[in-house]
Amino acid sequence: MSDNLTETFCKAVINALPDVPQNVMRAWVQNPEVLKEFLLVLVPRQESMKKAFIMITLSAVEVKRTKDCFIKMRYRYRDPNLDLWLHLEQKARGEGKATVWQVLKGFTFIEVVQSLLKTSETNRKKLSKLLIEGKHTFTLPEIEALIERQEAGENIGLLVNGYANFLFTEDSDGNVSVVHAYRDSRRWRVNLYRLGFVNRWSAVNRFFSRN
Repeated sequence: MSDNLTETFCKAVINALPDVPQNVMRAWVQNPEVLKEFLLVLVPRQESMKKAFIMITLSAVEVKRTKDCFIKMRYRYRDPNLDLWLHLEQKARGEGKATVWQVLKGFTFIEVVQSLLKTSETNRKKLSKLLIEGKHTFTLPEIEALIERQEAGENIGLLVNGYANFLFTEDSDGNVSVVHAYRDSRRWRVNLYRLGFVNRWSAVNRFFSRN
């Protein structure tokens, strides 16, 4: 809440508050956690957007040209925007960890990021900055490595039933786009969307965030 709204809200609560026995007030003052629990009952709970499905390790990857990513025979389609929007060269990355999230309800990319970062921010550029600063994005070679591991029989959380896997990646303009990878029968399709793309995706899909 904004400062003005918070002040107005507090005044409204005080004005509407019934007579509270002094011993109850004293208990709340001395034990603010008890008061917090009491108030939480009154606040409508927001349905969670996601739940952690699995945490995975990421292998180290070398520098690689973007145009050389997703060109093996296992890829049926490669979005040309990969070469237009992203850096010409994908940087090297050391080992790391990532979380695979199962989405619990229909979502837009912005809503997923808000849930991940626990923010109400809606500006694409500001959210991109937070994702990059939080090191939640993947390089294309990291995504390729995940697909190779899944295809080799290791279950690292990628859906292989036609539904989508979404992973954040950095644009050349300092913003973030979303890689949309899914396996169509035996081969993979890799699309790229702007973070602000307004399509709503169903809850059967998953997204990944680097930790």
